[in-house]
Amino acid sequence: MRWLNGYPQWGDHYRVELCYTLPDHRDWLLSNPFRKTSPLLKISGQDLLPIEEGTMYWRQDAGSKVVERCSYLLFFVGQPASGEEFLTLQVRFLIAPQSGQPEVCQPVRDIQGERGENLTMSCIPRKGFPAKLIERLPLFLLQNDAVLRRPMESIEWDTLEGEWTFTFPIAPP
Repeated sequence: MRWLNGYPQWGDHYRVELCYTLPDHRDWLLSNPFRKTSPLLKISGQDLLPIEEGTMYWRQDAGSKVVERCSYLLFFVGQPASGEEFLTLQVRFLIAPQSGQPEVCQPVRDIQGERGENLTMSCIPRKGFPAKLIERLPLFLLQNDAVLRRPMESIEWDTLEGEWTFTFPIAPP
């Protein structure tokens, strides 16, 4: 896993960009909305969970096989303590639906549509993958809304344990 960039976004939000090799051809994600332990952004003595995960792009090998995913994580940071210069991102695992599990994106979008909400979760088909890939995952909604979480909780997930830590400046040069 490699860190690409981290920078302040609008207001009190901070965006971190990472790329990682896919262990296989499943939809491996950085965030698990059910385990509130990873990824964590450490700043001002706080451990912050992301409010959104999204895919920026996929990298392919010479045979056009997708081998790497480049994603962003969006955090609500607030104002860093005066004089604080660095943030630390800790990623403890990747998760992916087990093979043969139903797609989760459309059921979440259907629930949002029935409620008249903006469709904040998006997925796209990608050649070589058995199901649509999650392109935008609204973690803040899934963590706080049991009904929206239900489709994702109904499937079995695999976990790739790891410990990836990145420290970077709050305001890049």
